Amino acid sequence: MKTESVTPIHCMGFYLYAFGHQTDEKMHFMEKAQWWAQLKNYAVGTPWEDERLPFNPLADEVIDWYEEVCELGDEEMKKTLAFCMHKINGYFNEQSAVESKAGKMRFIGELIDMAKIDGEIKESEKAWINAICEIFEVDIPDV
Repeated sequence: MKTESVTPIHCMGFYLYAFGHQTDEKMHFMEKAQWWAQLKNYAVGTPWEDERLPFNPLADEVIDWYEEVCELGDEEMKKTLAFCMHKINGYFNEQSAVESKAGKMRFIGELIDMAKIDGEIKESEKAWINAICEIFEVDIPDV
């Protein structure tokens, strides 16, 4: 996927999907269901919101992008994740201070919820949460 066609919503989806997959080498079906629901919420009010569709074209785009990056290796994954974190942060920073903080905290909460699905928050998941908190310049939650 070309970076000029990537929206902050794509980046949110990519980061959440990668979080579910990369932190423990697999994505539990409940993590994927939660990811899909979260992405659907971010799509509200965008061209991807269409309840009549039996699939989510935004989800397909994000998964395809994720798979392309995986094929390119770890360095490309690191670069893409950094790109996504900064794009998400910029998106939230364009909002009012209250909306920005609320959006950032909601996104972090979604990561924490996804980490809890399998009953254990792994150190790798904590590291990802800490990384995004540093980019967002918010306090790291106790997890």
